[in-house]
Amino acid sequence: MIPRGRAPAGFTLVEMLVVLAILGFTMGLVASNGPTRSATLEMDAVAAQIVQSIRVARSMAIAGNGPVRFTVDQAANSIQVGNHRPLFLPADTRVLMTSVTADGVKRARRTIDFHGDGSATGGVIELEGGQRRVRIAVDWLTGRVTSRQIN
Repeated sequence: MIPRGRAPAGFTLVEMLVVLAILGFTMGLVASNGPTRSATLEMDAVAAQIVQSIRVARSMAIAGNGPVRFTVDQAANSIQVGNHRPLFLPADTRVLMTSVTADGVKRARRTIDFHGDGSATGGVIELEGGQRRVRIAVDWLTGRVTSRQIN
C-alpha cells in the first residue's frame, strides 16, 4: 500500500513509450543521413597512406639490402609496394606521378625503385581530390619523403 500524499516512484508505461519513440525518431534521422564525409580529411588520409607506403618500401629495401619497387598505376588508380597486392585509391582521387622510370610499355605505370642503401630513383606524386591538391616528393639521393599541400 502506498501512503496518501506520496506518488509512486518510477516511470509509467506511457512515459517509457514516449522516450522510446523519441530515441527511435532520432536514430532514424542519424541513420538516414549517414556519416558526414569531409573531402579534406579524406585527401589527407589518402596522402598519409601513400607516404606511409613509400616509407615501407624504403624500409623493406634497407632491411633486405636489395631493391624494392614502389609502383603507381595511374590508369587503375592504385599503388603497390614490391610484390604485395595493389591498394586502390578512392575513385574521386586522381593520382599523377613523374619519375625517371616507367614500367615496360604501360606509360601509366610509374615506379620508384629503392636500393639497399636507402637511396631511390626519385619522383613526384600529385594527388587531386575535390578542391585539394597534395604533392609527395621522394628525394633520389636519400629516399626522403616529403608531403605538402599545393593549394
